[in-house]
Amino acid sequence: MGLLDGLKRIKDPVRGSAQIVSMTQAPDHASSANCRMQLVVSVPGHPSFAVDDEYMVKIKKWPSPGQTLPIEASQSDPAKFKILWDEIVPWDQRGAAQAQQLAEAMNQQQAPPPPGGAPAAGGVGSPMVMINGQPATPEQLKQYEAMTGMDLDGDGKIAGGAAAPPGGGLQGMIAGAMAAAQQGMPGVPDQPGKADDRVAALERLAALKASGALTDAEFETEKQRILDS
Repeated sequence: MGLLDGLKRIKDPVRGSAQIVSMTQAPDHASSANCRMQLVVSVPGHPSFAVDDEYMVKIKKWPSPGQTLPIEASQSDPAKFKILWDEIVPWDQRGAAQAQQLAEAMNQQQAPPPPGGAPAAGGVGSPMVMINGQPATPEQLKQYEAMTGMDLDGDGKIAGGAAAPPGGGLQGMIAGAMAAAQQGMPGVPDQPGKADDRVAALERLAALKASGALTDAEFETEKQRILDS
């Protein structure tokens, strides 16, 4: 064991391991130096044992506490062993590999995006309908489309059945509600049918709010605009 590890020839060799408990620090401005290490050596078929010895170590392969070193030991006399320094990765390469492993582990913990980046509901390029702060399920979309008579997911159909009329999609209904809210001027007497138009516009706004297309603030603003028209 020790400084002449590289010159040792082990009879009836078997592979084992040596775990570092503690060791001396690497010196500055040197390519190699003596390193005193306290090890726990494990060899198959034998009980583990402690070792306190010095080894000539290259600075670029200087070990660290807790590191496990590969060794070759004699099966008949495991106290005769040598550390396989050629198999030990230099500390800078070891650090880069550990960083890569950590990055991969962190990436695996994150939920991957849907294939192709497609929205969770409504198909590619269709509006995302939110209900209670969550993307609406196909069943919820169908239910709300049946209740409102609107094409909320932009698939051209209402509740998976009849084709939606022109301008009957979600964006069209928003535009229609906005247009209805802007009709008329304050101080002008109501015209026949104007009250019915306001009721219809309010119903459309309520349906849009229930579907999640309008926030509470947007709903209140447009409702007041309709009532003031």
